[in-house]
Amino acid sequence: MAEQQLKELISSLKDQGILDDYIDEVKSLQDENNPHLLKNLITPFFTRIEEIIAELTTNLSEADVNYSRVGHLSYRNKGSAASLGCARLANVAQELSDASAAQNKEECLMLVDNLKSEYYVVKPHLNRIAELESAIYENQQAGE
Repeated sequence: MAEQQLKELISSLKDQGILDDYIDEVKSLQDENNPHLLKNLITPFFTRIEEIIAELTTNLSEADVNYSRVGHLSYRNKGSAASLGCARLANVAQELSDASAAQNKEECLMLVDNLKSEYYVVKPHLNRIAELESAIYENQQAGE
């Protein structure tokens, strides 16, 4: 049952563009030797993204914005998001990187808000994926 729920959840998130096919590649690396791979990737991902968003918010609130730093943080955010298949989050991070290269503060501020919104959309779904993965593993262990 958990396997079907997981499959349907991921399919739905991919249909909505929230996740892309890379999530399947990450899931394929998970095996009996590393059954909690997704959970082990998701937890530090949340920490990283929240730290990046906080630093972006602080940087963009300054009178003299360090656009180089905004660009660097955007690039890190894009990489983190893409590594878990978080397509929409990665796309917003790319747009933010472009806006920082153009030194467009207003656009950067809007995109940080979009970044926060996309993060709050994907976070509960990633948590649910991790929960279902754990349930699947526990069911497999109980069946042995």
